[in-house]
Amino acid sequence: MAQLAEALATVEELAVKATQEPTQKQLNESIGVGVSYELCAAISHVLDAESFGDVDVSFTWARRAARHPNVSKIELPKQARGVINRMAETLRGSDVIAEQVVTGLVWQIKRDPADDDGTVKMRAPIGTRLKTLTMTLTLEQTHEAAIAFDEKKPVYARGQLVRGQGRAWHFESISEFGIAEAAPLSWGSGEHASDPD
Repeated sequence: MAQLAEALATVEELAVKATQEPTQKQLNESIGVGVSYELCAAISHVLDAESFGDVDVSFTWARRAARHPNVSKIELPKQARGVINRMAETLRGSDVIAEQVVTGLVWQIKRDPADDDGTVKMRAPIGTRLKTLTMTLTLEQTHEAAIAFDEKKPVYARGQLVRGQGRAWHFESISEFGIAEAAPLSWGSGEHASDPD
């Protein structure tokens, strides 16, 4: 629910509150908080239905929920349908290249003894689904990934996340990598915070 709340809040920000339609860069970056073609298309479909007017969504968080986005109400008026529909079409038909911070679990490690770098695959949530992400890491980072894999600890990676049309996700470059217990991430901000997701 927290992921959905954050994604809806981002759609509201880009399609309703912003003074102009979102750029490709903004849409690419929004994928990290759960915005997707499917989400935008679903919202557009609801707003287009004659039986619906504006869409208002409210969230009430349990006091025990230590980690959740600061989202209480989303308002998506019927007139935002056109912008949201164009957001969906752009997300469906374009390559994605954006600076992202992703937290997940190491899935596979490959390193030739003759090479300085290693190839690591991690499983992490992108939008509303788990995806396999590939990245090239330094020898030190690969060693840290191996520790995380052995101890079943989550890792975080910051860098240029890329997905070409019909292709798998991969990091084109990595600026930060580590075990998430040492540098976990807060909701949607990419900043270091308390507990990992």
